[in-house]
Amino acid sequence: MALSLLSLPRSPPDRPTAKKQSISSTKRFFRYVAKRFGKNYEPRYGYFPSDERYRTSETQHKLFFELFEDKLHLAPTLQPRRVLDVGTGPGCWAVDYGKFSFRRLPHPPTHSLAALTTGWTFFANMWRACCCLHVHLPTAKLNPHATVIGVDIEPVRPRTAIPRNCEFMMMDVTKDWAGIFPEGDEQGSGFDLIHVRMMGDLPQVDDLIQSVYTHLNPGGWAEFTEWVVVIETPDRSCEGGAFMRWNRLLRQGIQRLGSSVYYPLRYKERLLDAGFANVAEVKNAAPNNACYPGKRMQRIGNRMVRCWMMVLDPVSVPIFHALGWSQTALDLLLDEVKKEIVDTRKHSYMTL
Repeated sequence: MALSLLSLPRSPPDRPTAKKQSISSTKRFFRYVAKRFGKNYEPRYGYFPSDERYRTSETQHKLFFELFEDKLHLAPTLQPRRVLDVGTGPGCWAVDYGKFSFRRLPHPPTHSLAALTTGWTFFANMWRACCCLHVHLPTAKLNPHATVIGVDIEPVRPRTAIPRNCEFMMMDVTKDWAGIFPEGDEQGSGFDLIHVRMMGDLPQVDDLIQSVYTHLNPGGWAEFTEWVVVIETPDRSCEGGAFMRWNRLLRQGIQRLGSSVYYPLRYKERLLDAGFANVAEVKNAAPNNACYPGKRMQRIGNRMVRCWMMVLDPVSVPIFHALGWSQTALDLLLDEVKKEIVDTRKHSYMTL
């Protein structure tokens, strides 16, 4: 049933109309959010308080694993020795990769980009712009030979046992990467796979991409995964409803703050400009609820519902307050949105 989504027509994207606020206005907004949530607030993490980001990261990690057919990544790596997980959050991906890796392929993949299949995966329109070919990797097996490093701007607090071949450190990946290399070996120890997930619309995204390129070993792979937060309704069953209204207002609020939900669509050009080769864009459609038949689609839809129930309030509060909404009015809107999300008569999806 996943393939049935490939032929669904896209809803026309809303065209940005509001002007961007000044940088000073954006800083005032983030100071307001920091005061409200009582956390060290970082624009790079979107619009989540830190604790909420951890909870949603863990839930979405399980969702992504389901969407990618029990694979941790799509890059056709051949038993990488050194692996880096950028923006690791609670460390779910790094811990799982430390336990498992993919069997060696009999020969390097020779698939051409023209032969790639593009699909739509939905959650809040998460887009995958990655330096990889879309190939089906063999079943995972235990591989203790890879060294996995997870980095994040905040302290990493894994909630499961950490494998011996996995370690975590705190660093700002938009700056110097010297701290992730062994002492005295800042130039010689590159990575065979660099995994970057849900970093948000970073102002320094070009610096990050260049750092990823610089620290890859020859023949290494990089993979970037992001949501495009745009609700698509192929049969228009959600049009005129609270869910679509919420999404439209959310995009307007983010745009007024000088950002955009469409930033993942620019990744391919940026990767090519940085010097990457074999850049492929893989899009997956993830249903927002269990509205589609089939056990796998039902599982994905149910996970999406759980994700939505986690993210709606923490995402909406700062954005809608910046738009001038009162908490009472926002609560009423979110109540209607939640009712529509669980209503399987409403068909919608997002892109991953």
